[in-house]
Amino acid sequence: MTPEQILQGVAQMLGTWPPGYMVDPCTLGQQDMHYFQNAVEEVDRQLLREAVLQVSASCR
Repeated sequence: MTPEQILQGVAQMLGTWPPGYMVDPCTLGQQDMHYFQNAVEEVDRQLLREAVLQVSASCR
């Protein structure tokens, strides 16, 4: 873990980190995948593709 990630984790535990703010690319990508899973418009489909690529590249 980087020093920045350690500080963010401590700040989250203390409740001083902005609520709802995420840094983890895996969590963000998974949230985007769930949000855009039923995308109809092409713009939303592209965002879904990007989220899938991000999760498949970053998360194991």
